[in-house]
Amino acid sequence: EMSVYADLYCALVKYYPIQGINKEIGERICRFSLMPKTTVTWPYIVELLNAARTGEATKARTLQCMAIVESFLVRRAIVGLEPTGLHAVFKGLWGKAGSDPKKLKEKIVTGTIRCPNDPQISEALSSGDMYSRKITKYLLIQSELQYNKANGYDNATDDFTVEHVLPQSFTAEWGTLFTKAEHKAFLHTIGNLVPLTKGQNGRIKDQDWISKRAHMRGSNWKITQNAASAKIWDKARIQRRAKEFADWALEEWPDVK
Repeated sequence: EMSVYADLYCALVKYYPIQGINKEIGERICRFSLMPKTTVTWPYIVELLNAARTGEATKARTLQCMAIVESFLVRRAIVGLEPTGLHAVFKGLWGKAGSDPKKLKEKIVTGTIRCPNDPQISEALSSGDMYSRKITKYLLIQSELQYNKANGYDNATDDFTVEHVLPQSFTAEWGTLFTKAEHKAFLHTIGNLVPLTKGQNGRIKDQDWISKRAHMRGSNWKITQNAASAKIWDKARIQRRAKEFADWALEEWPDVK
């Protein structure tokens, strides 16, 4: 009985194309494999995918349901909600909701299990400590993939680290642009974070903006190159970048209510 779900489970751990699964659904599976593993949701996901493979669930409904679960998980992760209590929601969810998107929305948000709304997401991405969030790497990966798709670039989403543009050490050079209070407030926000390889991250450390920008321009990551186009890296730039990111995230992971 378990062997029916084995390939679906393995693809959620590390993605590979699955025979009998539509390409668009496969892309959604790939997204789940790149996210922090919230395995308590997988009893529902593997049932949904198996139903899609057998024809019990339509492609459209499968995609809708996977998008709902992803939005639910990403939104919770952005504001730092732990997956505590999700096991009770998802273990019997297939029997209660099946592949019906409307029923799914009704069942995953309960009196104790909430999904953050748009203002809460905007606030977290504008001023929250996103450096400590496990979801941040996934957010950067999806931002890169979509930017590349829109502009016809190749993807570079291999192993990377998250770099602070305004560095963690408050140096004299950066002190001309930020007060100590501003440094503390903006340091870990999403607007100040970019992906870099470990080697690049180690080389630039606490350098000033001119030096950092030169290294960032040489990154394989297009969103990092794009950030490096700024003439100055000040609080206005960080705030603007955070707002742009938040606007994109709200559209990418809409509220499930």
